[in-house]
Amino acid sequence: MSVKLPKRTAFVLWVFICLLMLGCSSHVRPENGDVIDMHGGVTHLEKMDEFIASVSRNQPATLRLIRYTIEGDPIFHDLSYQNKKIEFCLDSTEDQFGKGEVATYFCDALERKETDTLLQYTLTGCTGNTGTMELLTITGPFVSSTGPNAIRVKTEKP
Repeated sequence: MSVKLPKRTAFVLWVFICLLMLGCSSHVRPENGDVIDMHGGVTHLEKMDEFIASVSRNQPATLRLIRYTIEGDPIFHDLSYQNKKIEFCLDSTEDQFGKGEVATYFCDALERKETDTLLQYTLTGCTGNTGTMELLTITGPFVSSTGPNAIRVKTEKP
């Protein structure tokens, strides 16, 4: 048994379904300068070191780190340096299973720690009850390349 709908009703139903599908898709579009952490796969990592370099020269700087949850929801970590303070804004409003809030902290420094198997960026001297806040940690074998700030993941050859 098949149901025939009038053309107008079918068209309205089709438009509704299209709008519903658009509403369910992710509407976050990262910018070219954003550091993206997609479950450990990090792009534009050099922007973290550029931000640290600007802070050490006391130059205004901004940075956006977007970390994705397992469900694919973005959590935004926005940093802005000005007047010898780092303003850190943590925005989880698009995380379906998180708190869905925006929190702002002021921190003294962004520190970079590197070992053979760890690369970690941590905010220190932050307001609130935490004091330190881990921004990004990458694990795996690393090899320094050209200079102290250049890092690449060591790859195994088959």
